[in-house]
Amino acid sequence: MTPGRLRAVLTAVVLVALAAGSLEAILRTNPISQIDELSATPSAGTSGEEIVPVELDIVAEQAEARQVAIETDAPVMVADDGTDLYVGDAAGRLERIRVDDPDRPAVASLELPAPPVNATAYDGTLFVADSWGGLQILDVSEPDRLAPLGALPTDSLARSVVVTGTVAYVAEWETGLRVVDVGDRAAPSTVATIALAGFAYDVALDGDRLYVAGFDGGVHVLDVSDPMSPIVLGAWTIFPAAVGVDAQNGLIYVTDEQGGLRAVDSRSWEVMAAWITQGPPHGLALDEGEFVVSDLTGNVYWGSLDGDSALRVGAAPGAAPVTSVTLFGGTAYFTDGTSVWSFGPGSRDE
Repeated sequence: MTPGRLRAVLTAVVLVALAAGSLEAILRTNPISQIDELSATPSAGTSGEEIVPVELDIVAEQAEARQVAIETDAPVMVADDGTDLYVGDAAGRLERIRVDDPDRPAVASLELPAPPVNATAYDGTLFVADSWGGLQILDVSEPDRLAPLGALPTDSLARSVVVTGTVAYVAEWETGLRVVDVGDRAAPSTVATIALAGFAYDVALDGDRLYVAGFDGGVHVLDVSDPMSPIVLGAWTIFPAAVGVDAQNGLIYVTDEQGGLRAVDSRSWEVMAAWITQGPPHGLALDEGEFVVSDLTGNVYWGSLDGDSALRVGAAPGAAPVTSVTLFGGTAYFTDGTSVWSFGPGSRDE
């Protein structure tokens, strides 16, 4: 094994290792003094019926996963811009893949300072949470372009990033939340860092609310009505090991390595649905009312709050840990550390 390959494998092991009380509801009127405690068990819905976690089984009609052509052999991250796929590997290489031509090699690539963990596209720019490489900002405005614009060091691992307007929010492992002014893409600057309990794994934005999955610190909720000056409202601490969070249209989805996946109404703080995965859940992505969640035993689940708990279910070949997923254009993409796979309507056999 070459030194470069050994480094990539060891880095992948480290990233997978990093992956591996009471319920507080935040009241909008005076969030600092009015914290309303609820039951730590799944809450009742409007009908008064208790929400019981449903196990997501591998069903007979599961989608067949197909391999995506990439050049790297140790992928650890997948992300998208709604058109193209971005794949990062354990050595810090980032590839841009044209998914409408799955057999075509990467249309562009570059070397990052460290293995990327998460990325989000915004206004022709890709913002990359590059683990110990901090925040990396790349120009993806042209179809075959993948070029550095700017970067900002972080004090600990940059694990996730979301962007709105001229501000980026970085979930930073030991630090908490970093608020970054990205108005000048070439010269991003830190506006503030906000200490949060636990370890910041993931961050999601929905309207004027920001959510940070803080592992044993639960899910932190912040008011970002003033984007540059977030206000911590409280933490939803029923989750003993929250590693993933995403939100759309007032629904918050949280993956917890000990408690599965839950969908929560951000207005009433009711648990709308709860699911149990076969292994510890990790990767999470939302798109137009559907979710994809992966677990560390190699399963990938596709479901919807409005339908069955498992509308479509796929599994990664080899049952390797699936640590990163993305969902767009009716297709899910995920990586198991050795390859990138896809499944969905476009990847089913005729």
